[in-house]
Amino acid sequence: MGNKLYARLTKSKEKNEEENEKKKKKEEKEKRKEEMEKKKEEKILIILDNVWEEIDLKSVGIPEGGDNGKCKLLLTTRKRDVLVRMGSKVVEIGFLSEEESWRLFKNTIGNLTFMFP
Repeated sequence: MGNKLYARLTKSKEKNEEENEKKKKKEEKEKRKEEMEKKKEEKILIILDNVWEEIDLKSVGIPEGGDNGKCKLLLTTRKRDVLVRMGSKVVEIGFLSEEESWRLFKNTIGNLTFMFP
């Protein structure tokens, strides 16, 4: 009788382990699915600062169109013709005054004590 009880307990334990394994696999599959859905929603901003000459975006790994609006590219330059040659939308912005620059700097870094000579 002891052997029969041991056999039942062993089978019951194996069954529980199998069920737990199936449950774990199902949860992992659902988690991967959720992560894939999140990635579909992600948006990317690529900033290329201080561009001096035309860039072949494909050669540096930046996709051309077909991204469904998920990827935005921001180019900054002092040479308007670079943007025009690349077919980019040109938005001209002026310089910040010294006061505006200082305010932006302080707002960006937060509450720190400044020491100047």
